Amino acid sequence: MWKNNLSLPHNGSPDDNFSMRLILPHLRGTTTSSYFDSVPSFACGFFCAGPAASCDAYIFSIFFVYAFSMEDVLHLQSPQVVWSANRDRPVRENATVQLTGLGDLVLYDADGTMVWSTNTANKFVVGMNLTEYGNLVLLDHTNAEVWRSFDHPTDSLVIGQMLQVGQKLMASSSEANWATGKVYLTVLPDGMYAFAGVDTPLPYYRSPVYGSVLTNFSAYIALKNGSLEVFTSFRVTEVPDYRIQLPIDYYGLEFVRLDWNGHLRLYQWENNSWVSSDVLDITDPCSYPLACGEYSVCSDGQCSCPDAVLRQSGLFELIDSRELNRGCFLTNSLSCGTAQNARFLSLPNTTHFNIIYNWTTNEEHCKLSCFNDCSCKAAFFLHTDTSSGFCFLASDIFSMISVDAQSYSKNLSSYAFVKVQEHKAGLSKERIAILLVKIDQQMDLIDPRSTDMKLHLDEVFRMMNLAMWCLQVDSNQRPFMSMVVKTLEGSMDVETELDLDLVNIDLMVANRAARWNEATLQIESVLSGPR
Repeated sequence: MWKNNLSLPHNGSPDDNFSMRLILPHLRGTTTSSYFDSVPSFACGFFCAGPAASCDAYIFSIFFVYAFSMEDVLHLQSPQVVWSANRDRPVRENATVQLTGLGDLVLYDADGTMVWSTNTANKFVVGMNLTEYGNLVLLDHTNAEVWRSFDHPTDSLVIGQMLQVGQKLMASSSEANWATGKVYLTVLPDGMYAFAGVDTPLPYYRSPVYGSVLTNFSAYIALKNGSLEVFTSFRVTEVPDYRIQLPIDYYGLEFVRLDWNGHLRLYQWENNSWVSSDVLDITDPCSYPLACGEYSVCSDGQCSCPDAVLRQSGLFELIDSRELNRGCFLTNSLSCGTAQNARFLSLPNTTHFNIIYNWTTNEEHCKLSCFNDCSCKAAFFLHTDTSSGFCFLASDIFSMISVDAQSYSKNLSSYAFVKVQEHKAGLSKERIAILLVKIDQQMDLIDPRSTDMKLHLDEVFRMMNLAMWCLQVDSNQRPFMSMVVKTLEGSMDVETELDLDLVNIDLMVANRAARWNEATLQIESVLSGPR
């Protein structure tokens, strides 16, 4: 049994942005004292993506890791996970992995809950091994393989691994969320395909077709050192029907991963770091289903929220203003119970990465069908003439694509109608806080779970009242800084005769946001000007 704690070999720096505990290392070069004499190798164990000091969401996984020893201290760097058992159910500190007496490899969370199993009980398993190729295998007494991780891929293929009919590489939900997402790569009897969507999967890539859809159930793809090969027709033994050439690596330090946005990327170890490049021959960056994340519009590789495209605001927000390709989210989420408050945001000259138009109808009927369907998040309509066209209802929302209006004739245009929730004016958090003070209900502002606040209520109330004093509309009624300091020290009482009809806090917050946006838009010449 292996327990997920510091008793296992682990990375020692609390400043690392990951936490790793090794169970079966297959490492090379860990006895050297030189930083540059080691190259990444495979290992399996517990891995957590996040600050090492606070990580507590681990996956049992196989990973490349750059390991080296320096002054008898093991250093682990540059990990890349290539397989995981429990990506949708992370475990905590002190979780365990156990090879039971019945031959089942089982992952238990810290509270004893079973999270994952190989389901190999009573199959005469007597041992476990991690091969030099990154394949975790369970063996019987004759050394025959009973179970292997290569047969249960997640989002990656390593050299020597195959993906067969019925198997999928499932991308993660996002760059920060490793749970199973909506994009996958698979092999069908007639070739390799990449799909996006859960309810209605739509292909955004397929390799050249050679096999027979009706008869070929032995098709597969294989990653080799220097190529990704697709086998479908088997007209010539050991000769692929389609080959994507890749760089050859002397150590075999490369793998392909289907990333969260739909890109299939080759990862290679170069100059002591991992570098990646696209594998699929998709030339238009906007053609990937999550090129700009969910709800975002892609135009020549640039990403914008739908309301920003129309020079509006308030309906959507960026998930991360520093990384625009992470996508957008609705400021007022949709729900079936409030469908009567929904409306459509109309985006002209906007389409989808791939559309299977459901039927021919008119624009209004297309929109009405989406409005009456709780699962529909957007309707896409392609005009064929002034009165009719093709309609597609999307229940999975991906990136949208802005197309050149010049590419359409006068009577052939594309629209996206995105369902949004009508905004209802409400009270801001700041306004609610002030109202609670005005009606003498400050206790409602205190976290009931905070023992520390409950033990120091007098100080908490003093801080609240001091804040009200500092927010007086009449600046002459506000305290000097010296008075604030004395109040905090307890040598002076807070003024009790306060005017609680304060400045419009909502306007103040809006102005603050506007000033922030203005500040973030300063051009380089302004920022580098004289001080």
